[in-house]
Amino acid sequence: MYVITNFNTSLSTNNYTVNISGKDKMCMLNGNLGGNVTACSIDFGKEEILHDDGTVTYNYLKLKDIIREAVHVYGKEPY
Repeated sequence: MYVITNFNTSLSTNNYTVNISGKDKMCMLNGNLGGNVTACSIDFGKEEILHDDGTVTYNYLKLKDIIREAVHVYGKEPY
């Protein structure tokens, strides 16, 4: 899916021209067309697990899971 960022038309005697510019929908992760994820303090590659005894361990995620979470959580796309 793409987001239309620019749309122009022109009409002449013999032609009707349409120009469309777009970006991949992933550019909307932060709500604008810049494509930056503003949650800089989040490490998308691991999840923190807090145990009952107060210790913390980390579960390292696969790339496909990182992308899925970015799209669904930050891009607000349905699962």
